[in-house]
Amino acid sequence: MNIGSAAYKLAYEKSPIFLVDGLASFVPGKVLPLVAITQAADMTGSILSGSIPTNLDDFWATFWPMPGAKLHNNQIGMYPFANQKTAANAIIAQPLNISMRMNCTPRLRGGMVTRTMTATALKAALDNHNFRGGTYIVVTPSFVYEGCILTGMTDITTGESKHQQTDWQLDFIQPLISTAEATFAENLQTARITNKVPPWQL
Repeated sequence: MNIGSAAYKLAYEKSPIFLVDGLASFVPGKVLPLVAITQAADMTGSILSGSIPTNLDDFWATFWPMPGAKLHNNQIGMYPFANQKTAANAIIAQPLNISMRMNCTPRLRGGMVTRTMTATALKAALDNHNFRGGTYIVVTPSFVYEGCILTGMTDITTGESKHQQTDWQLDFIQPLISTAEATFAENLQTARITNKVPPWQL
């Protein structure tokens, strides 16, 4: 595997989710890659079994974006519009959503044991992070979703797998969580009204 392929796999498949603030508050930069949690128990188990996972394919989990992610999600008023300016003011930006599939099929000796340990540690870490008001960064090949909130983690393992509970769906939503983002979402015409621009200048 060349450097470019390895960098792509690491960024988009092995470590595309980052914890911001919350559990990462005491980490320099207040950003912690999820792989720091998912690889911890696996690394310990590998050392005890006499092997060290240097191959990216041996990582505990692999991630992929699931179909249905949104880059635009606008709602419009369901009534007749007088003109295009009125129509523009009726568009309201809605939160974006992204779901990631996490596959954690055992890949190394002792993988069945470390899978339970890692899954338990991961749930505890995410519970702690969410309780502390932490957010997430989700990196995909098309867009980087910042300021996300984890809304669910669901088992989506199919009968094709030889193991149970190997595939999980992580659902994220990117709301307008700051005043700056809410201000940015205000369109030009509404901003003019907010700034009390005379009607004849709209």
